Amino acid sequence: MLNIGLFRGVGKGGGALILLLLLGAWAMHTRIQMGIAWEDSYHHWLISAHWLTTGHYVDPLAGTTAWLPLTHGIYALVLRFTGVYALEALAYSAAGATLITTLVLYRWAGLGVALLFLLNPVTLLSGSLGVTEPWSTLWLLLGLWAWQRKNILESNMWLILAVLTDRGIWPLVVGLALWSWTKDRKLWIPLVVILGSVLLSNSLGSLEATARWAAIDQAGMDPLERIRLLALYSIGPLMGPVFLALWPKQSTEDLPLGPLGISYLALITALVALGILTGSVRYYLVVIPLLLLGSGASHWPMVVAAVIVLPLNIFYFQQWPRWVVLNQPSVLAGSWLQPRSFQPQEQGAPPGIILTRGILYTDSPLVVYQSRWPLNAIRPAIKAFDSQAALGYLVLVGDQRYQGVYPALKKDLLTQPLGDWSQDWTIRYGAKPVRVYAVNPP
Repeated sequence: MLNIGLFRGVGKGGGALILLLLLGAWAMHTRIQMGIAWEDSYHHWLISAHWLTTGHYVDPLAGTTAWLPLTHGIYALVLRFTGVYALEALAYSAAGATLITTLVLYRWAGLGVALLFLLNPVTLLSGSLGVTEPWSTLWLLLGLWAWQRKNILESNMWLILAVLTDRGIWPLVVGLALWSWTKDRKLWIPLVVILGSVLLSNSLGSLEATARWAAIDQAGMDPLERIRLLALYSIGPLMGPVFLALWPKQSTEDLPLGPLGISYLALITALVALGILTGSVRYYLVVIPLLLLGSGASHWPMVVAAVIVLPLNIFYFQQWPRWVVLNQPSVLAGSWLQPRSFQPQEQGAPPGIILTRGILYTDSPLVVYQSRWPLNAIRPAIKAFDSQAALGYLVLVGDQRYQGVYPALKKDLLTQPLGDWSQDWTIRYGAKPVRVYAVNPP
């Protein structure tokens, strides 16, 4: 079943493919060395590392298990061999999944599609982040390719992996399964898995949390303003694939991937306009190959389009360090907490420690990563206000979304912060202020 023949026949034109993969690997390595701009990668690291070190599959910042397990299982396995804090290893494993996706596209549709996918800035930036999308995109395309080659059992198995990786894939899988019932090859097992995921777990929990965060994050904006912000950083990477997807195909027997990609793009836009979803370029990682595979354009128009999109990569790569530096208050707070995670008597502990190991209350996975605190001692910031709170530190991040979801975080604290990064120079450019307080229950 797993003998998908990825490397069969690569010899013809294989030199161009190898050069493409080497170029993509170099670009992704460059991005990884630039650092991480957003907290999503840190959050997936925290869940995976917590599962590995404690044996409990739970999000320690939310206290729930409302995540799909497959990506965190993969990342936990990577951390098992590379070390718990090897965050870059997760990024490199995600980049590996993206390069395999490129190989699938090459074997399926040729160099033009593979080139346009890999050199798209969404792919080079999001495809090398330790998040779910690089893996769900790979599983989905492997499933579609198997269906195209009339291997229905293999197709179902790959699509099961996709739906256990990312709920964002579910509308695509449902749409494909419903369409397949008009043909003699039917996809039904993934639908059962989706239904089981909903019934057997709190699998919709993170969808509700996403909607709450989006409503708070985009409060006061009308739909047109939300779409304008969404288009600001997405119209460049998407206009080429959308244009090519509108290129008519001569054959009507293939999967309707172009219309599926356009429909999914419209769904994302509608959810953002309604304030249900925050626009993220990560959502487009799966859209781009669908649009390209659905195009009837020949090889050379795609190569020309790939050359045209190259300047976009320069623009986005120039923006990335500016986004990374906005993490500085959280990085500084986490680094300040790092020596305070040791007991004074522990060998190798830094001198002059006042507070012994307790509980770290925070809503920032980035702070957790930088602090190197034991992962079984991490609690949501809101828990610091409970009567049962234990000795430790409270890290408050001045994020309206945290305070909107947890109103108690707006509570005025009578004590002076032990660490204060609310006046850092990055604040004026959009960084979130961070303060650290001692939690000393009576």
